[in-house]
Amino acid sequence: MSRLAERAHLVLHHSHREDTDELARVIREGFEVHKASDAYPDCRRIDLDNRIGYSDIAEDFVDELRLTTADFHHASAPHLSRILRGTSEGSRLLEVGAGRGWLREAVETGKAGYSCQESSAGMARYLPDDVMTEPIRALFAQRGGYDHVVGSLVDGMAYPLGVFCLAQLLAPAGRIVLTWPSSVWSTGRRRTTRTTQFVSSNGRTVRGVHSFTPDRIRTKELFRLAGLELTEFVECPPVPPTGRPYSADTVLADGSLPESLVSIAVGVRQ
Repeated sequence: MSRLAERAHLVLHHSHREDTDELARVIREGFEVHKASDAYPDCRRIDLDNRIGYSDIAEDFVDELRLTTADFHHASAPHLSRILRGTSEGSRLLEVGAGRGWLREAVETGKAGYSCQESSAGMARYLPDDVMTEPIRALFAQRGGYDHVVGSLVDGMAYPLGVFCLAQLLAPAGRIVLTWPSSVWSTGRRRTTRTTQFVSSNGRTVRGVHSFTPDRIRTKELFRLAGLELTEFVECPPVPPTGRPYSADTVLADGSLPESLVSIAVGVRQ
């Protein structure tokens, strides 16, 4: 499919209930987002690689086995609870990329009604039966349906078209809260801000997944392209873990701890 055809496909997904000016705005924004996305892999490739890779590692994707992920969770949980606990009764919250359900179990999400999305079949089998398994780009029927969109370690979605599609799920003035590995950690540990490779507990290397780790400046630009205003950017430093040392993958090559492990980006839909 050509890039022009992809753009047309994005337009055709748009609900035509809005007036002509609104439709023109979405078309214009969509073209700008696609242009910015040219520096990234094709969005269909990102979706496919991440669905397969996370399905392959799903059985092992628990804190006891994924120690680096556990460090990320441990660092971000207090901040996520602070940000989300004020959600009001009657509001609608969607968790995207829910994995095996860590956030719902560990983070205080307030009084909002809760829904979740997870496109990896291997992960989704650990979630409630009503989990939405379509990729984010296929959820345009849900456009504007949520007051809050939240995702923990959604680095596979932290590129222009990914964030744009997440923003479309928000109601006007809705809030988005996303976390991904810190760019400080990713450049200091993996030497890349684009991909990561999982190794299962039996030593098998599984399909690589896309892992984008934008810093504050890049996040602000991603949010702007998506029609979002970045209102808070928290870089979570390592915190003392309970009863175990940090994982080898958390510590940098020189044996030190990075300044931050996880970034949390908070924004509102304009």
